[in-house]
Amino acid sequence: MIVEPQFAEARSFSEDMAAVRLNSNWFYMGRNNNLITITQPFSNADSFTDGIARVTIGSGQNARYGYIDKKGEFIWFPSR
Repeated sequence: MIVEPQFAEARSFSEDMAAVRLNSNWFYMGRNNNLITITQPFSNADSFTDGIARVTIGSGQNARYGYIDKKGEFIWFPSR
């Protein structure tokens, strides 16, 4: 049986969460249920450290960076 890849790219699990890329957007999935748990799309997504992860919205000169918690809530709203 051959299983087709589901993601264009995936980062390693960190704190039971992994950033995964579908097409050009990044999301987060949980290790326990293997489902996308943070559904807001990001331009880039880093691994979780100490319960937070840096995310990027936009690209190039319009890129804004913020930090989210494991629920996907912004704890630092995106800014330049």
